[in-house]
Amino acid sequence: MISRRTGVAVAAVVVLGGALGGLAWRYRGAPDRAQPPVIDLAGENDPALERAVEDARSKVLRQPGSAEAWGWLGKVLLANGIGEDSLVCFAEASRLAPAEPRWPYLRGLAQQAISPDAAVPFFQEAVRRLAGEGPAADVVRLHCAEALMRKGETAEAKGLLQEVLRHDPDNPRALLAAGMLAERANDLEAARSYLVRCLGRPLARQRAATRLAALSLRKGDPAAAERYRQQARRFPRDAEGPDPYADEYKALLVGRRARLLRAQGLIRAGAIQEAVELLQPMVNADDAELEAYVKLGMALALLGKYREAEAVLRRGLARGQDQAQGHYFLCVAVFHQAERQGARGRAGFEEAAAQARLALARKPDHAFARLYLGLALDKLGKPSEALAELEQAARISPESTDPQLHLGEALLARGQQQRGYAHLEKAIELAGDSDPRPRKALTKWREQTGGK
Repeated sequence: MISRRTGVAVAAVVVLGGALGGLAWRYRGAPDRAQPPVIDLAGENDPALERAVEDARSKVLRQPGSAEAWGWLGKVLLANGIGEDSLVCFAEASRLAPAEPRWPYLRGLAQQAISPDAAVPFFQEAVRRLAGEGPAADVVRLHCAEALMRKGETAEAKGLLQEVLRHDPDNPRALLAAGMLAERANDLEAARSYLVRCLGRPLARQRAATRLAALSLRKGDPAAAERYRQQARRFPRDAEGPDPYADEYKALLVGRRARLLRAQGLIRAGAIQEAVELLQPMVNADDAELEAYVKLGMALALLGKYREAEAVLRRGLARGQDQAQGHYFLCVAVFHQAERQGARGRAGFEEAAAQARLALARKPDHAFARLYLGLALDKLGKPSEALAELEQAARISPESTDPQLHLGEALLARGQQQRGYAHLEKAIELAGDSDPRPRKALTKWREQTGGK
C-alpha cells in the first residue's frame, strides 16, 4: 500500500531545481535487505500514477534480489518527479548489479536535480563500469565530464572528452565541451578549432557560435565577433540530444505528472503563455499540488505579471505545503513589485528577503535565492551583507549570467574596479548575444569611472 509522497519534478534548470522530500530507506531483518520506499500519492488524485508506482513497488517486493525490479521502480519514480525517493532504488540496483553502469548513472541524474556536486561520484562510478563503446557509453562519459567541469575538475573532464573524441571525432557535445575547457585554459587557438567544428551540428551550433563571438572579442577581432553573434541569432536553440539511459525512464511518465513536466518543457523552450494555459486549470482544481502553483507562478513572473504570480504562489503555500522553489519565486515576484514602487517599496524588499531566507533554509545552495537576497539587502541599505550573498551566488553558480552581472555591479559601486570589471566581462561571455544587459552595464560603469 502506498502511504508516503515526496519529491518534485526532476530535469529542472538552475532556477527550477527545488527542495525534495526525505528518503524512505528502511530495513527488515538483515541490514543488507533494503525495503522499497513507501510513497503517499493519496492527495494526487492521479490513478494512472498511483497504479504505475504501486505495480513497480510490488515487483520489488516479489523480487527483492532483482536489480531490474529495483531499477524499474527507480525509473518510474524519477520519470514522475519523485526524484529523491528514486535514489534508494538506484543505490540498491547498483549494489545488486555491480557491473551495470546505468544504475549509478541514473542515480547521478536524480541526485543532480537536488545537489549537482553530489552527483559527480555516481557519474564517475558509471564511467568505471563501462565495458565498451557506443552512444550510451559516450553519453555517460560526457555527462560525467560536464559535471566535473562545473566543479572545476578539468583534468579528469579533459580525459573523458578526449576518450569520446578518439572514437567519435565529430561528437558535437564533446567538441563544445573541449572548446570551453581550452578557452578556460587560455588556449584560444585550440578553443576556436574545437568550436568551429560545432557550427554545422544542431546539438551544439548555437552555443558554439555564442562562445566563438566571445572568443573573437578576447582576440581583438570585433568583426568576427559580430559575424558569430549574427550566426547565434539565426540558429535555433540547441537540441538536447539522445540519451539512451534517460530515454528509458522518460518513457514511464504518466498522469498529472506528465502535464507538469510538459509545462516545464514549454517554459524552458520559451513558450511561456502556452505553459500558463496548461497550468491554470491544474491550480484551479481542488486537489492542486504546490508544484503546479510554483510553475504557474514562475511562468507569470517570466511574463512580468508579478502581482498575479504573487497571488498564485501565496495560494499554493497557504495549502500547508512547503518548498524552496515556492518561497524563491514568491521572493522574485515581491521584489520586482517593490522595485516598481520606488521609495515606497521598503516593505516589499523586506518581504523578498524573508522569502529568500525561507527558500535557503530548505536549500542552502540555491544560487538565485542568494542572489535575490543580496539584491534585497542592497535595497535595504545593508551593503556588506548584500555583497556577501552576491559573492555566494556567483560561487555556487559560476556559469550563470545574473550572479556575475549583479556581483560585478555591486563591486564597482563599492570602488572595487578590478574585480567588478572582471565579473562583468564574465557575465558578457556567459550571456553571449542573447542578453544585452551585461554589455550595457559595462558601458555604463566605464562612463561613470572614466573608462578605467
